[in-house]
Amino acid sequence: MINIYGEFSSLLIGLLILFFLFYSNPKKTKGFYINFAGLIFGIIGSVLLFFVGSERNVHRITTSPVVLIAFFSFSLCYIIILNIIFTYIYYLVYGDGEEFKRKSKLSAIVTTFIYAGVGFLYFNVVRGGSQPFLNDADLLEHYISYICSAGLVACVLMFITFVFNHTRVPKIVLLSGQIFIGADVVTLFVQLMLPKTIFIGLTYILPFMASYLLFHSNPYDEETGMQSAEPLNTTVAKAIRKNREFAIVYVSVPQLEKTNFLMQESMIHHLLTDVARRTERISSSSHCYRISGSTYAAFTFLDKKMTAFDYFNAVTDIINSPSGYGYFPASYKAIGIGSHPFLSNLDVLQHYYTFLADKLTPTVENEEIFSGTKEITEFMEYYRIHLAIEDIRDKKDLDDSRVLAYAQPIYSVEKEAFLSAEALMRLEIDGKILGPGQFIPIAEANSCIHPLTKIILNKVCKEIQRIQNEYDFDCITVNCSPIELSIKKMTDDLIKIIEQNGVDPKKIRLEVTESSMYQNADAVASNMQSMSDEGITFYLDDFGTGYSNFDRLTSGDFHTIKFDKSVLYKAMEDENTEEMIHALIHMLKESNISPLVEGVETEEQRLFSIKHGFDFIQGFNYAKPIPIDELSAYFKKKDKK
Repeated sequence: MINIYGEFSSLLIGLLILFFLFYSNPKKTKGFYINFAGLIFGIIGSVLLFFVGSERNVHRITTSPVVLIAFFSFSLCYIIILNIIFTYIYYLVYGDGEEFKRKSKLSAIVTTFIYAGVGFLYFNVVRGGSQPFLNDADLLEHYISYICSAGLVACVLMFITFVFNHTRVPKIVLLSGQIFIGADVVTLFVQLMLPKTIFIGLTYILPFMASYLLFHSNPYDEETGMQSAEPLNTTVAKAIRKNREFAIVYVSVPQLEKTNFLMQESMIHHLLTDVARRTERISSSSHCYRISGSTYAAFTFLDKKMTAFDYFNAVTDIINSPSGYGYFPASYKAIGIGSHPFLSNLDVLQHYYTFLADKLTPTVENEEIFSGTKEITEFMEYYRIHLAIEDIRDKKDLDDSRVLAYAQPIYSVEKEAFLSAEALMRLEIDGKILGPGQFIPIAEANSCIHPLTKIILNKVCKEIQRIQNEYDFDCITVNCSPIELSIKKMTDDLIKIIEQNGVDPKKIRLEVTESSMYQNADAVASNMQSMSDEGITFYLDDFGTGYSNFDRLTSGDFHTIKFDKSVLYKAMEDENTEEMIHALIHMLKESNISPLVEGVETEEQRLFSIKHGFDFIQGFNYAKPIPIDELSAYFKKKDKK
């Protein structure tokens, strides 16, 4: 008598996991789709086996065409399931790359070899070849024993795959794989020993369940009842794809990250939970998601009765209204975003959220921003620049024509001549020239600033190489972002460009700001020392706007100190500031450091700068920024010998 109810439990577990796959909006990776396909075939296989092994059909396998077809269909399903499991193993080991594509093609060969090879050995060696089956139930028992043997061989090969690739597999995947392969082996052995009680479906349904729980499930936050960010991303991506209108409200509660008082934190969590429940009642599609420890998002689909702004107001009204726990005791920052044709994918939407979040101040005041026409128009320009900068970074072309090199000549008071200049970067995007204030913050925020610096340095070196034999000048300075000074390979990158252009490193000087001195100080000091050893000297830029440290100024790191124009303007208005600047200039010169003032635009400012001893003057009063290939017009030609 065949007991098939164990297979029925496999079917129920498979259906339950399938329900959660749909309900929890898991992340749609390639691994998810492989796992999903395996689960579908697993469920189909359990249905077929339950049908074949039922009391009514188990004795009609060879006599009923329908049962026979179901039997062979199960056999085909099992082959496909083994193939899918091997494909998933290769995905976990090799990732979603070319190597995975090559290896995954082997899964069909491996599966066929296991199925055919084990089948040949089992029925020709174990059963003695021509020995007839007692009845159809005996056929099914031996068939179950056969596929258990095939499953055991598959488990051994999977284990070997993990062992030989253990260095490239994440520890959690390796550990989980070993545990579940071991559990599968035990289950297969038990099934092999008990062929009259069929539960073979557990050997492939349970691994798919484990994969779902480990890598694809999106559990709810037990404190607030919210899901994580991943199902929100899945829901939004689906809404965009289907062109459905929606609204998202991001709410940040900074105190949840900073509070050290357990009672206050518990109170905020209670209130946050209450706010989430009331938010979910705004509409039938309104749901809340926990983005991080201090941020949650409310999402809803829109209809004719509700606009995105209506939803934003409803969410913020709930935060500001009393509940059973009282008023919300913490400040919050709320950002409302409605669907828009320009927000055409998740990447654009996430950039837009970051763009709006940057507009919020770090104060403890409540702040609300809703995405209106003005904001989306500004973002469209921002994103256009962002894409152009990323394209410049990815192309790695040191002669990229979109990066324009300008220069502003610097006047030497002692020599009464222009002997140096500051290189200035511009970007040309779609025929429009952008100043540094429009693109530098975007480049720094997206790890693109160093490629831009390499391009501008390359263009400066080319100009130096072109004019150095004919014109008399000391150097051209290049601005260096504080972020770059912490990059380990910065020195090698810059020196390589200088050497490739055949330029003396002494002709290049780097301008750094005071703030960069306090960001990853060890890496900054190491880079500055390495470049100093190569002959590059440094200017301290924007002096007077940061955390001025006289010990740092006189440490020998800097050849020139550039006083910010705000210091000059303040000194011209205030006697005390004027006296301090005069004394500071004197001390710098005593330390063999040249003081330079920038932003000199009027004759009065020029005379004031000369009177107080500045060695170099930069500003519109002397020269405006010009394309770098016009810079030689400001330098004197060398005497011909």
